[in-house]
Amino acid sequence: WLYQCCRRVKKEVFISIRPAEKKFHYALSSVQKRLYVLHHLDLNGTSYNMPFTHLLEGQLDIKKMEKTFIKLIDRHESMRTSFRLLDGEPAQRIYKYVEFGVEFSDLSTVEENQQKRNFIQKMIKDFVKPFDLSNAPLLRVGFIKIDEEEHLLMIDMHHIISDGVSQNVLIRDFMLLYSEQELSRLRLHYRDYSEWQNRMHQEEGEELIRQETYWLNQFSGEIPQLNLDMM
Repeated sequence: WLYQCCRRVKKEVFISIRPAEKKFHYALSSVQKRLYVLHHLDLNGTSYNMPFTHLLEGQLDIKKMEKTFIKLIDRHESMRTSFRLLDGEPAQRIYKYVEFGVEFSDLSTVEENQQKRNFIQKMIKDFVKPFDLSNAPLLRVGFIKIDEEEHLLMIDMHHIISDGVSQNVLIRDFMLLYSEQELSRLRLHYRDYSEWQNRMHQEEGEELIRQETYWLNQFSGEIPQLNLDMM
């Protein structure tokens, strides 16, 4: 009887991620939903900011750096995404274009080293601020000119659009774009994953209901007892 039941069990089918249809709003992934709720528990907090700094040596073209970040934002949809409630549910909207500018500070004229260090520490602390998830991009970039051959790059992103892995991808793409290399077009974006995940959850929910109904029917009525006594 059990063997016959197992033979009738439906086989699992792998469903690959495909580009989602164009829409005005998209559903959030389960991780994004959790971060959205946690963010709104403390709107003035920075617990889910992802800031980091990097010291750049040599001559630096600030205008070129800014243009490179604009190219990076144009390449990755997550950096053009905002989040807000829609009919009581959090949703994400992807913009074709967002305004972006680099914050620039010049400390090269400060001669005393300790004073310069104090300024830098304060600037880094002030740079990390709460994000408004309804306003894209959830990214800010700043440069501190320490002297003619030394700059400090500051980047801050919200965790809802980035994690450790994607952060490394963004850094790699930035370096390639800054060196004026051509990057292949991205076939998939995060919205494609979130739409796929929500579709899978919906289908899994329906499948669980079907399985529950099946086994309730199988064990309805009088259930035979299995004797496991040792002979």
